Amino acid sequence: MTLFELINSTPALYEYARTGNDGAIQQWLNTPSIVSSRKIPINEFVACLYDTGAFTAIKQAAVNNNATATFAIETMKDCKALGVESIDLSLIVNQDLLNGLLVQTIITQEQVDAVAALAVTLVSPAEANGLGAVSLADVAEWRLLHG
Repeated sequence: MTLFELINSTPALYEYARTGNDGAIQQWLNTPSIVSSRKIPINEFVACLYDTGAFTAIKQAAVNNNATATFAIETMKDCKALGVESIDLSLIVNQDLLNGLLVQTIITQEQVDAVAALAVTLVSPAEANGLGAVSLADVAEWRLLHG
């Protein structure tokens, strides 16, 4: 979406645009307010597993020859060895692995929720629409062209 389309499609910005309050438009566009998902840095992911006790539970299940737990441990090792920097929990395969550990009562729903919470972030309307940070000059240019 272009800056023009975003501003013109947002009723909350109408009064700011009408009165020429470019600073308020810029602030609204750049203020994080939209829930989005993000890839979780591997270090954060593993730290959360440790902090919640999930990693120890998975490791213990792997020592007791649980195939799902062993697969989870090997996958984490592979990530480190390959230099993978983040995990995308929006991928079904990653969700399935966590759910497999949950269904087998290796980890708890609370532990899964703690990991899933790491993927939730707030982004600005500009970011959500692929615009990045919007400068005051961007808004002023929009006003000159379309205001």
